[in-house]
Amino acid sequence: FPYTTLFRSSSGGNTGGGTVSEKSGRAVDGPLAGSLVIFEDCGNKTTQTDAQGYFKFPVGCSSSRISISGGLDTATNLAFSSTLKAPKSNSNDVIVSPITTLIQTQIELGKTVTEANAEIARALGLQGTNLLTADPMDNQDLYTKTVVVQQLVEQIKSSIAPLGASLSEEAFTAATFAALSQALTADSLESSLQDPAIIQTTISKTLTAIEDHLAPE
Repeated sequence: FPYTTLFRSSSGGNTGGGTVSEKSGRAVDGPLAGSLVIFEDCGNKTTQTDAQGYFKFPVGCSSSRISISGGLDTATNLAFSSTLKAPKSNSNDVIVSPITTLIQTQIELGKTVTEANAEIARALGLQGTNLLTADPMDNQDLYTKTVVVQQLVEQIKSSIAPLGASLSEEAFTAATFAALSQALTADSLESSLQDPAIIQTTISKTLTAIEDHLAPE
């Protein structure tokens, strides 16, 4: 199916009951169907993704940080139990994915949107790609790295699950994404998602975040 046609024709669900805007998004690990979409800067208005992962922004919400959770990963036909994020974007078509979640963590560390996109693109060997708008389903290299990022986050969470149980599932996921983002951008070289050093650094940083959470105030 043509990419632009799908973006323009998809509607998604709108739990607010009002008309939806022409600004669109897509949630991708594989395409995520029936996922909850929260527009964090628009009064936490919500909608749902359609069968191919598309959704519309509510009217009056032209730009917002986005949170995606739940639903079905249509590439694996398995329930999606993680939480994905994307920063504010002025584009009419936005992507929410494991890679945009890495970008959002960079922004939370003080980077601009442009700087964060460039940092993660460099680290993943995707220089020159606007990772906030490029659809992984149209780019095999981007799709492969999108899937590997999510798999790595889930594997790391699984490896330290007993300790992670002290956090909410969303907080545990956020801490792991933040740790991976920092590990990938620690130097100016392209990083390998299979690099044992990257994996160990991510585990260590995630454990530090858990310890900080548990430390008495």
